[in-house]
Amino acid sequence: MAITEDENPLTKDWQAQVAAELPRTVLFNLENVEWYPVVALPDGSNTGTLPDSLKGHLDFAEYYAKGMWTAFVDAGAFNILGVRLGPDYTIQRHHHNFHQLVLVHEGEVWQGNRCYKPGDGYFTRAFHPYSVTAGPEGSTSFEIRFDPIGELQTIWDESDPAKWVHGKRPGGPAAKS
Repeated sequence: MAITEDENPLTKDWQAQVAAELPRTVLFNLENVEWYPVVALPDGSNTGTLPDSLKGHLDFAEYYAKGMWTAFVDAGAFNILGVRLGPDYTIQRHHHNFHQLVLVHEGEVWQGNRCYKPGDGYFTRAFHPYSVTAGPEGSTSFEIRFDPIGELQTIWDESDPAKWVHGKRPGGPAAKS
């Protein structure tokens, strides 16, 4: 016996959490998103929650100038954050308040010794610290979240200013850092 969408236990609770006016289909093309450079203030006050040990010891404007861009897609019930990194760019150890599903679109994305290539993906649990480094050609990935992007928080976990270097991947410029 077929059940309706309203009776489906897999969607019933979900439906209660989203707006009644949610469109049934939202079209988008990841090849045509607008990319914006991430520009940080020198003190990093616009980058998220910082450990006190970084305050006054790191020029965030200089760090971000090495190449990070973002793009945003409102895909109905989901939000997609595009992250484009320049060659060997490292996003230091941090965590977010939301779960995320990450799909690698171009280049290589490294987490420690693990390399993700186009078509690969991974899930990162909310409040679980991680860092990523782009490969030698840079990278583009898309982070998919159910939660509103305006409520996304970044909490930086790497507290040692000396470890804020780019190229932290096997064979990368800062592999021994």
